Amino acid sequence: MLPAILVIASLIAGIPLIARSASADGFIQDLGSLDSFSHARAVNELGQIVGESTNDDFRNPRATLWENGTMTDLGSLGGGTAFANDVNEAGQIVGGTTDASGYQRAFLWENGVMTDLGVQPDGSALAINDKGQIVGTMNGERQGFLWDHGTITDLGTLGGPPVYASGVNNAGQIVGWSGSTSGSAFRPWLWENGTLTDLGTPVGFTWGQALDINEAGQVAGFGFNATGSARALLWSGGQMTDLGDLGGGISLAFGIDDAGQIVGWSATAKSEHHAFLWDAGVMTDLGTLPGGYESTGDDLSNAGRIVGQASGSNAAPHAVLWTLPPAPVHDIAVTQAGASPLSAAVGTPIYVGGWVMNQGTQTESVDVTVYAGSIVVGTATVQDLAPNAFAGVSLTWNTSAVEPGSYQLRVEAAALRNETDLGDNTLVGATIEIHPLIEAMASANPIDTDVGMAVAFTCSKTDWSTPFGPYEFAWDFGDGGTAAGDTATHRYGASGTMTATCSVVDASGGNATASVEVAVYALPSVTAIADRTSAEPGTPITFTATPTGGSGGFSYNWGFGDRSSGDGAVVAHTYTDAGQYTAIVTTRDSAGGVAANTVTVTISSPTSPPAPLAAHAFAGSTATQVGIAVSFACMARDGTQPYEFAWDFGDETGGEGAAIAHAYGLPGTKTATCTVTDAGGNRATFSVVVEIYSVPTVAASVDRPNAGPGTELTFTATATGGSGTFTFDWAFGDESSATGPMVTHPYASPGRYTAIVIVRDAAGGGAPATIALTVTISEVTAMATLATTSAVEGDTISFAAVASGGAGGPYTYHWEFGDGATGTGATASHSYSKAGTYTPTVTVTDAYGASAEKVLPIITVRGPIATVQPASSSPDLTVLVVWGVLVIAASAAVALAILRRTQRRA
Repeated sequence: MLPAILVIASLIAGIPLIARSASADGFIQDLGSLDSFSHARAVNELGQIVGESTNDDFRNPRATLWENGTMTDLGSLGGGTAFANDVNEAGQIVGGTTDASGYQRAFLWENGVMTDLGVQPDGSALAINDKGQIVGTMNGERQGFLWDHGTITDLGTLGGPPVYASGVNNAGQIVGWSGSTSGSAFRPWLWENGTLTDLGTPVGFTWGQALDINEAGQVAGFGFNATGSARALLWSGGQMTDLGDLGGGISLAFGIDDAGQIVGWSATAKSEHHAFLWDAGVMTDLGTLPGGYESTGDDLSNAGRIVGQASGSNAAPHAVLWTLPPAPVHDIAVTQAGASPLSAAVGTPIYVGGWVMNQGTQTESVDVTVYAGSIVVGTATVQDLAPNAFAGVSLTWNTSAVEPGSYQLRVEAAALRNETDLGDNTLVGATIEIHPLIEAMASANPIDTDVGMAVAFTCSKTDWSTPFGPYEFAWDFGDGGTAAGDTATHRYGASGTMTATCSVVDASGGNATASVEVAVYALPSVTAIADRTSAEPGTPITFTATPTGGSGGFSYNWGFGDRSSGDGAVVAHTYTDAGQYTAIVTTRDSAGGVAANTVTVTISSPTSPPAPLAAHAFAGSTATQVGIAVSFACMARDGTQPYEFAWDFGDETGGEGAAIAHAYGLPGTKTATCTVTDAGGNRATFSVVVEIYSVPTVAASVDRPNAGPGTELTFTATATGGSGTFTFDWAFGDESSATGPMVTHPYASPGRYTAIVIVRDAAGGGAPATIALTVTISEVTAMATLATTSAVEGDTISFAAVASGGAGGPYTYHWEFGDGATGTGATASHSYSKAGTYTPTVTVTDAYGASAEKVLPIITVRGPIATVQPASSSPDLTVLVVWGVLVIAASAAVALAILRRTQRRA
């Protein structure tokens, strides 16, 4: 890959590049030369090989491309020297060449064109990756550079010159070497994301050079140990490995493939320098061309091609290609990752796992680890998995001690020895949601209640947000009743201690229950007693209320019948006036249940005369209509019971009883008087006044009873009588309605419609007043006739038309005679001046503008006859007179019809 080997060789005293010949293995191929010497520096997966070829004195080397058995000169930038150092998978070639001025320039060769990269002179491009990023040295080997599609970056140094950037992978990692701060040694380095890092050397080594890097980040190169011997080195995973040698104590590594195989050259026990292949700790001698004994391996592809230089029976060493059997491929991939369920409560077993595939060429055993977030669920070993075979891994995740939260499923297959494709060793799966154990809480309000009283139940859960919801709630009230939802209301039909249970289920199937007890009591009842049921005014009386049933916590309220009240289970009250009093006690328990009872006491003053009899009357309504019954009631106090009640309704009728109803037959202001007579014959009266209104009467009209479709009709209603405040509701008979004393409405279709208006007044308690109107909706139609359909020029022809329908007359008539002449009126006459055929029409319009057109028969008009007519052939006047009479009669009929319709409208 590198011309740097020339630099390196010059640093290793006593190690010639080419020496005496020896036999070589059979898988080596001589690539030929453009002159004498040739050297293969790099190869891609397509088998394209680049390097240089020169003459016997090593002057003017030429950059070459070997492809399909042909070696091609790549040219130069004007100078006589060029060499190719690397080629990527796109066939882009980089190297160094002199220009016309003798300066060495870094170049990119692509599709037959060599381009100057534009870096500082006296430099060379040493490596290129598949992204087209190029690295090398410039400015007289004082600076390493990265060329990225025109952008040039100075990579820095670990001390001083020289500085070589010698390898780059597709991840943009760059390796190389430079002078140290002391200036006495070379140091290997890695450049990544702008940072230059010393890779270090094994203990006892004085210097090192990093020359190539693969896609796994493994680096090949060499260093010098304490004895001054060069040793091939591998930097991998922070470890440095001495690759050993072929028995001669010296080795150098130049190239590494993605499987970690390394090529270079090593001294043999016979002091020959042979190319080697190092793989997994074993160094293999690649041999030389037949008849030779010197070779070097510079680069290798993943396809098993190794290129470099070897001596043979030729006078000069040539570029060579070793073709190896395909290297074993170690590649394991995770193809699926899954878990079930994906949402569960803490403690729920989760089944996790995945599938792995052997994508390599060797039977493999591999450890597969399943992670949930940062938690290692477990590791399973897949044994003896054949190439292209699949194996499933299944583990159970015990979530009993897991904190609630979200956990990303991840399945990882351990890297196989010499596995380079690690990108598919890990597969991230779905997110597993672990939520707390669901908790339910139940409450009731109130928890003490009575039979039939409403109890509000509420079920709540631990407040989690989605994705653990939605939640389903259900209630069992303990008496056979159930309900759905987190809130519910229930009434118990029997007393006792009831246990209501709420159950809640989340989306993952987790469930919990909670219960609440409700004490249900029989509805309360109460008895009321007085320590005496008769007493004189001023005597204290003790009232006692005793409840049974209910939820307890009773309150008591007393009304003593004399507009005074008290609170408490036991109360005392003194009446100041004689009379019979009913004391009522109302008790409420803590659940809201109510019970009431009464006790009657009589307060009398034997020495005092009874209070005079008093009466009070009232009416259920003070305003109504004739015929609607009014409720009257009369009450009495004082005097001596029992009482008798008599009524005079003020309309010469009467009645008996404390409560009575009466309907008045005539309107007016009426005074109803109640007369109360007690047992002692004493009388008292009380009167109430009611206003009696007449039943409202209604009149309704429409501005026209006949009209055409779409014509706005105006409906008007008036009402008299009643209370004077009216509402009007219209129904037009076509499923349309309106309100108000005057409304408009168009009918869309012909027909006969009945419009009804319903009128109500403010005091009307009976049936409303109703009236109906009938309107006829029809299209305007016309009938027309003419005296003849055949005439001679100049003859007068009579026309007549009759209109009907629509809104009625008066109708107007407009005649079109077909020759441009017009006329008006129900009858018309016209003479045609030219022979021909004519189509007369008449348009009839009703009183509101609706119209219809009638087309009459075609009239044929002939020219005059040239012969003289005999006297006996003159026009028959009798016929004309008769025809005229018919026309006049038709006109009269039309006029009479119009007159009659007009009279009907009036």
